Amino acid sequence: LELLTLSAHIRGYLITDSSKFRNSYYLARQRFEQELAAMKQLLESNTLEEQEQLAQVQQLYSQWRQISEELVVLSDQFLENQPAIKLFEEQAELSLLKIDSEIQTLIDLQAERAPTERNVRLLKEFAAFRTNYALMGTSLRSYLVTRTPDFRFEYSGKLRTANQYWENVTAQSAQLTIAQQASIEIIQAEQKKLESIAPEMLSIA
Repeated sequence: LELLTLSAHIRGYLITDSSKFRNSYYLARQRFEQELAAMKQLLESNTLEEQEQLAQVQQLYSQWRQISEELVVLSDQFLENQPAIKLFEEQAELSLLKIDSEIQTLIDLQAERAPTERNVRLLKEFAAFRTNYALMGTSLRSYLVTRTPDFRFEYSGKLRTANQYWENVTAQSAQLTIAQQASIEIIQAEQKKLESIAPEMLSIA
């Protein structure tokens, strides 16, 4: 099961170049190798046939690990040679994650408020902004990786839509709780960071 998890993480990293998958791959690899070491100790007193089977598994895994490491290195080299993707990984991705986290906080806090017509409408605005902003981030990354014009158009469209929802939200900020207003400020700060680096990413892609 752990080996299947390893394969899933390495595939995810090769497809997306996301450091999340790479880190998960290394953690899963560490757990799998610990399991192999524990299995070897357990089988020391077992039959020679079982020990040979384990040795064969270890040999196959060693070959698989070498290939996987080579693939990771090649992917890392590709990232190093793609400055726009590198900039996205190092700066934009973190801001996108922070914005998504704070939007979820806004949604959770709003869901706790009385279900008045105004509060329900705000809750829908939060959810719509979150969806469109996430799609905007995905489209931006897809364009940087593939340089396909369709993704750039999609990025621009999702950004406009997300900004429209955000204007609706901020126009009603006075009706939000203090905790929600704190999340609004964090989101706006991260949006400014993205706005400052997006033109550079697009120009060097």
